[in-house]
Amino acid sequence: MRRALAEDIGSGDITAALTPATSEASAVVIAREAALLCGAAWFNETFRQLDERVTVDWMCPDGKATTAGAAVCRLSGPVRAILTGERTALNFLQTLSATATIMLVSRFLDGGTDIYVGYMVERTKSR
Repeated sequence: MRRALAEDIGSGDITAALTPATSEASAVVIAREAALLCGAAWFNETFRQLDERVTVDWMCPDGKATTAGAAVCRLSGPVRAILTGERTALNFLQTLSATATIMLVSRFLDGGTDIYVGYMVERTKSR
């Protein structure tokens, strides 16, 4: 986890630095496609390592299917930690959920190898 955060943050998060240090925020992760959710522990750990005051409330627990447009979880806490960790946390959640979804789908296909699972969520700091 430390290596993933170090790679993503580098010498600092410019966007997060533009926000007041004492500001609090909340955010909701929305599924962009149907998926089998996997990776909540990695998602949680990302924010725990940045700031233990960030809370994550899961609406869809690991191992459960979610639909496009469904709220997956809500984060609350220091805005700088949320902005700094969002890309790393979502990368873990997307990759692990896509892998779990592909494995589930492939169980029901007869030798099919042409499976497409796109990004589960869209991440952007410009919205």
